[in-house]
Amino acid sequence: VFLDSKGGIVIGDHSALAEFVIIFTHNHSESRHAERSYAPVTVEDYCKIYTRAMLLPGVTVRRQAIVGACAVVSHDVPENTLVAGAPAKPLRQRKNDGLTGKALEHVWLVPGAFEEK
Repeated sequence: VFLDSKGGIVIGDHSALAEFVIIFTHNHSESRHAERSYAPVTVEDYCKIYTRAMLLPGVTVRRQAIVGACAVVSHDVPENTLVAGAPAKPLRQRKNDGLTGKALEHVWLVPGAFEEK
């Protein structure tokens, strides 16, 4: 994962960034490389950001949204929405089976979550 935190990054509870995700929080001017602009990236609670997705400056991924593998996200992602593509576009609503929040049982980084009992 590459996190360019110059403009600020907020990652909510129970959210996950898969392998090779890139988050950029700054841009360079096309005419003067030394001129930069900064904008925070926010990933709200219970989101999934899949492999090689890229989030660009100023983006907010709303609660329980999913960003598909290799997506390039340049606009906010609505709550409970799956986006994919380059540029990322909404494909459908997340299939939650009526579950929200902790009931989704996101278990990343929980000690022992994937160990046999």
